[in-house]
Amino acid sequence: MLKRTVITTFLLICLGIVSGCASQETRLVNGKQNFMLGDYHQAFLQLQPLAVKQNPDAQYAVGYMYYYGLGTSQNTTIALKWLESAAAQGQPQAKQALDMIDNREVVNEPPQNAVFTNVPPNYDAEVAAAMEAEKNQ
Repeated sequence: MLKRTVITTFLLICLGIVSGCASQETRLVNGKQNFMLGDYHQAFLQLQPLAVKQNPDAQYAVGYMYYYGLGTSQNTTIALKWLESAAAQGQPQAKQALDMIDNREVVNEPPQNAVFTNVPPNYDAEVAAAMEAEKNQ
Protein backbone atom coordinates (compact mmCIF):
# COMPACT_ATOMS: atom_id res chain seq x y z
CA MET A 1 0.00 0.00 0.00
CA LEU A 2 2.83 2.40 0.87
CA LYS A 3 4.59 1.55 -2.40
CA ARG A 4 1.39 2.35 -4.33
CA THR A 5 1.02 5.69 -2.55
CA VAL A 6 4.63 6.62 -3.29
CA ILE A 7 4.25 5.70 -6.97
CA THR A 8 0.97 7.64 -7.24
CA THR A 9 2.54 10.69 -5.60
CA PHE A 10 5.55 10.50 -7.91
CA LEU A 11 3.31 10.29 -10.99
CA LEU A 12 1.25 13.27 -9.85
CA ILE A 13 4.41 15.32 -9.35
CA CYS A 14 5.68 14.33 -12.81
CA LEU A 15 2.35 15.27 -14.39
CA GLY A 16 2.48 18.64 -12.65
CA ILE A 17 5.96 19.30 -13.96
CA VAL A 18 5.00 18.29 -17.50
CA SER A 19 1.85 20.42 -17.48
CA GLY A 20 3.87 23.35 -16.17
CA CYS A 21 6.32 22.94 -19.04
CA ALA A 22 3.49 22.68 -21.53
CA SER A 23 1.88 25.86 -20.25
CA GLN A 24 5.23 27.68 -20.46
CA GLU A 25 5.68 26.50 -24.04
CA THR A 26 2.14 27.62 -24.87
CA ARG A 27 2.81 30.98 -23.28
CA LEU A 28 5.99 31.36 -25.33
CA VAL A 29 4.20 30.50 -28.58
CA ASN A 30 1.31 32.85 -27.76
CA GLY A 31 3.70 35.62 -26.77
CA LYS A 32 5.59 35.28 -30.06
CA GLN A 33 2.33 35.27 -32.02
CA ASN A 34 1.08 38.40 -30.27
CA PHE A 35 4.41 40.09 -30.90
CA MET A 36 4.23 39.26 -34.62
CA LEU A 37 0.66 40.58 -34.73
CA GLY A 38 1.79 43.85 -33.15
CA ASP A 39 -0.05 43.23 -29.86
CA TYR A 40 3.06 44.14 -27.89
CA HIS A 41 1.28 44.72 -24.59
CA GLN A 42 -0.15 41.19 -24.56
CA ALA A 43 3.13 39.75 -25.80
CA PHE A 44 4.97 41.48 -22.96
CA LEU A 45 2.53 40.13 -20.39
CA GLN A 46 2.99 36.60 -21.72
CA LEU A 47 6.76 36.69 -22.16
CA GLN A 48 7.86 38.58 -19.03
CA PRO A 49 7.12 35.69 -16.64
CA LEU A 50 9.07 33.33 -18.88
CA ALA A 51 11.99 35.75 -18.98
CA VAL A 52 12.02 35.81 -15.18
CA LYS A 53 12.15 31.99 -15.29
CA GLN A 54 15.32 32.18 -17.43
CA ASN A 55 13.83 31.37 -20.86
CA PRO A 56 16.41 32.87 -23.26
CA ASP A 57 13.97 33.46 -26.13
CA ALA A 58 11.60 35.29 -23.81
CA GLN A 59 14.50 37.26 -22.33
CA TYR A 60 15.53 38.37 -25.81
CA ALA A 61 11.97 39.41 -26.70
CA VAL A 62 11.49 41.28 -23.42
CA GLY A 63 14.84 43.02 -23.88
CA TYR A 64 13.85 44.04 -27.39
CA MET A 65 10.50 45.39 -26.17
CA TYR A 66 12.18 47.39 -23.41
CA TYR A 67 14.79 48.70 -25.82
CA TYR A 68 12.18 50.09 -28.19
CA GLY A 69 9.36 50.68 -25.72
CA LEU A 70 7.01 48.16 -27.30
CA GLY A 71 4.23 47.14 -24.91
CA THR A 72 6.16 48.61 -21.98
CA SER A 73 7.99 51.81 -21.18
CA GLN A 74 11.28 52.29 -22.99
CA ASN A 75 14.23 51.52 -20.73
CA THR A 76 17.56 50.70 -22.33
CA THR A 77 19.15 49.77 -18.99
CA ILE A 78 16.59 47.05 -18.34
CA ALA A 79 16.72 46.07 -22.02
CA LEU A 80 20.46 45.46 -21.84
CA LYS A 81 20.02 43.34 -18.70
CA TRP A 82 17.58 41.04 -20.49
CA LEU A 83 19.61 40.92 -23.70
CA GLU A 84 22.80 40.10 -21.78
CA SER A 85 21.04 37.36 -19.84
CA ALA A 86 19.67 35.82 -23.05
CA ALA A 87 23.05 36.09 -24.79
CA ALA A 88 24.79 34.44 -21.83
CA GLN A 89 22.50 31.44 -22.40
CA GLY A 90 23.44 31.34 -26.08
CA GLN A 91 20.42 33.06 -27.63
CA PRO A 92 21.83 34.05 -31.06
CA GLN A 93 19.55 37.03 -31.73
CA ALA A 94 20.43 38.52 -28.34
CA LYS A 95 24.14 38.15 -29.13
CA GLN A 96 23.61 39.85 -32.49
CA ALA A 97 21.57 42.64 -30.88
CA LEU A 98 24.29 43.31 -28.32
CA ASP A 99 26.92 43.40 -31.06
CA MET A 100 24.81 45.90 -33.00
CA ILE A 101 24.34 48.05 -29.90
CA ASP A 102 28.08 47.91 -29.14
CA ASN A 103 28.88 48.93 -32.73
CA ARG A 104 26.20 51.64 -32.67
CA GLU A 105 24.37 50.02 -35.57
CA VAL A 106 20.99 50.20 -33.82
CA VAL A 107 18.55 53.00 -34.49
CA ASN A 108 17.74 54.52 -31.11
CA GLU A 109 14.25 55.57 -32.10
CA PRO A 110 11.63 52.92 -31.47
CA PRO A 111 9.72 51.62 -34.49
CA GLN A 112 6.17 52.82 -34.98
CA ASN A 113 3.96 51.30 -32.30
CA ALA A 114 0.44 52.28 -33.24
CA VAL A 115 -1.05 49.54 -31.07
CA PHE A 116 0.18 50.73 -27.66
CA THR A 117 1.45 54.27 -27.61
CA ASN A 118 0.25 55.10 -24.09
CA VAL A 119 1.42 52.74 -21.37
CA PRO A 120 -0.07 53.53 -17.94
CA PRO A 121 2.47 55.25 -15.66
CA ASN A 122 2.36 52.47 -13.04
CA TYR A 123 2.48 49.65 -15.61
CA ASP A 124 6.00 48.44 -14.81
CA ALA A 125 5.23 48.33 -11.08
CA GLU A 126 2.09 46.27 -11.73
CA VAL A 127 3.98 43.84 -13.96
CA ALA A 128 6.81 43.54 -11.43
CA ALA A 129 4.33 42.78 -8.65
CA ALA A 130 2.58 40.18 -10.82
CA MET A 131 5.90 38.56 -11.73
CA GLU A 132 7.01 38.42 -8.11
CA ALA A 133 3.70 36.85 -7.07
CA GLU A 134 3.95 34.25 -9.83
CA LYS A 135 7.58 33.48 -8.97
CA ASN A 136 6.64 32.87 -5.32
CA GLN A 137 3.82 30.42 -6.12
